[in-house]
Amino acid sequence: MNRKKTSRADLESKRPVFTQIGFVVALSIALLAFEWKTTDRLSIMLDNIPVTIIEQDELPVIIPELPKPEPIQKVSSILDIKDDNVEIKNEIQFSNELQVIVEVKPVERIVYIEPEVIEEIPVDWAEVMAEFQGGEGARLAFLRQHITYPMMARRLQIQGTVYVEFIVERDGSLTDIKIIRGIGGGCDEEALRVAQLMPKWIPAKQRGKPVRFKARMPIKFELR
Repeated sequence: MNRKKTSRADLESKRPVFTQIGFVVALSIALLAFEWKTTDRLSIMLDNIPVTIIEQDELPVIIPELPKPEPIQKVSSILDIKDDNVEIKNEIQFSNELQVIVEVKPVERIVYIEPEVIEEIPVDWAEVMAEFQGGEGARLAFLRQHITYPMMARRLQIQGTVYVEFIVERDGSLTDIKIIRGIGGGCDEEALRVAQLMPKWIPAKQRGKPVRFKARMPIKFELR
């Protein structure tokens, strides 16, 4: 009578498992052999190298210096607490009256500044020429009355005509009197002196208005 094999007794089906177990065992033996050889070699190499063993107590201990912490300033807040029963006086007083404040400023003094008068350039010719009071005859009579022939000119026999120039202003007064041509011997100084003695002239006019006029007057010195 043939006996049937059970699934548990069938080893053929478990072959792959036994194969894997065999590979694992072989790999473990190879790793142990490699580790044993490496450790043996390392011990042989260390035998030929001098090794200095330093005890732990002999090692220098280096402690880094840390910055000192700044002292913490204590801020004390003191509250001035008053008793609730103390009566506080109000310094501000209110009034129902309406106050009107009027600002009064001092009256500023008004200073009148006269406008700058631009000097008019004197003219050499005008519609109405400037003239001596009374005309040409009065002028010649004035010169004969006031001129004195200089003694030096008489001795040196000096004679001739001295030309005096001056400006007749709008009011008839004479300004900027000067000699533009002289003969010397004291005649120039005498002509200037007499011209300064002349009274106001009648001013020149342009379009009915008086203008500054530049006049040239000859004074003749002649021995007789």
